[in-house]
Amino acid sequence: MSDVSGEAAYLKQWRQQTAEGEPRLDADQKSQNLGGHGWGKEYLTQPVVKKEQRAEAQTNSVVLMGLAAWRAIGRSRGIEQHRLIGAALDVGRQAAIRATNCSNGGRYTRTFSQWLAERGFAEMPRSTRAWTLALYDAGSELTTWFRTLPESKRNRLLQPQSIVGAWKAATRPPRPEDLKRDAKSAWKKLCACMQALPPDERTTLWQELFDAAKAWTQ
Repeated sequence: MSDVSGEAAYLKQWRQQTAEGEPRLDADQKSQNLGGHGWGKEYLTQPVVKKEQRAEAQTNSVVLMGLAAWRAIGRSRGIEQHRLIGAALDVGRQAAIRATNCSNGGRYTRTFSQWLAERGFAEMPRSTRAWTLALYDAGSELTTWFRTLPESKRNRLLQPQSIVGAWKAATRPPRPEDLKRDAKSAWKKLCACMQALPPDERTTLWQELFDAAKAWTQ
């Protein structure tokens, strides 16, 4: 069998094994299986390295864009800037989760804080970070809602907390009618108002309420 046909046969077998979830061979093993030919090691390892490098470059780009948006937050503030920052923070959040195998607790917090310090986000207040991540996690649903707002309202919603709060309030399903709950709420308000009245007015009004209640129960 020629070198070319040997390479083609091995590549076909290697792709089938990879698709079936079998472990990939390292570069030396691949070269040996190809009969020790020098082209085997170089040809088969280059695509894997390039893929890893592309993924790392893309991740670094996300972080750098988020950092630039954070540093310019005083000059340009809007939902797109907050989403860029949120995407960068999510990179660090996922890295901390992978490193600690948890999404909260002391180890996670220390790992995430170290990542933030190393990437230039150390001065971001914790509450701002939490609301920015909440905005990012809401995804396209929040972004689509935000773009339907009048420009005047969009211009007033500049902070991630105000954006997320307004979105939740606008999309929260209405509470089902609960007459008992409403009556209790009204009673509490009535009692508070009664306490603020002069004693003579309060006594007269309580008597009217008592007479009305007595008539309802008869």
